[in-house]
Formats: sequence, C-alpha cells, structure tokens
Amino acid sequence: MDVSKVPDRRPELPATSSPATSPWGVRAWRWHIVAGGVRVGSISLRDGQSHVITHLLGHVGFAVDAAHRGRGYAGAAVLALLPEAARLGVDAAWITTTPDNAACLRTLERL
Repeated sequence: MDVSKVPDRRPELPATSSPATSPWGVRAWRWHIVAGGVRVGSISLRDGQSHVITHLLGHVGFAVDAAHRGRGYAGAAVLALLPEAARLGVDAAWITTTPDNAACLRTLERL
C-alpha cells in the first residue's frame, strides 16, 4: 500500500453514540477521513449483533466524497480502523454491500 494514500484520521474527533442515541440501537462511532488536511469522507463503526447490523448495514460503513473517490481512501480508512475497533472491544467487523455497488466491491476486494 502506498503510505502517501493513508488518510490522517483524527481519532480525537469521533462522534460517539450510545445504544440509546444511536440510529442503529448499538454503540457507534464516526470519524472523518482526512487526507492532506482535507476531509475526504467518513467512516463509521457499529458494535452489536442485531439482524440489521449483521445482514444489512455491517459493523463498518464508509463514504468518500465524490471529488476524492478512486484514490484508496476508503480501504486505507478501513485498515486504520481495525486496530481502533479492537481497542474499543468490538470483536467482529463485518462489512456489507449490495451487488450493484461496484466501488465498494472494489474496495473490499483490495482489503
């Protein structure tokens, strides 16, 4: 992996949700994906084993802004997130997508 493409995530800026306040009903965190001082997207981590998490949303969700796609930011953010997930006590990290989401499929195939 070209380390120049690894985004500078800022773990001091997560938006944290408790199960009571999370839209998914589980503990959740969201970080900005930052590269070169510019926010290029976001990545979320959701903890739990509900049907919605394991079959629809996954534990990890990411979005890269259109102007910054195709540069490896999503994959680098996922790889950077995994140690943080372990630190937070999240023991599973499923990522789901739909068959028609070609960009996400390419990202997942590269991981």
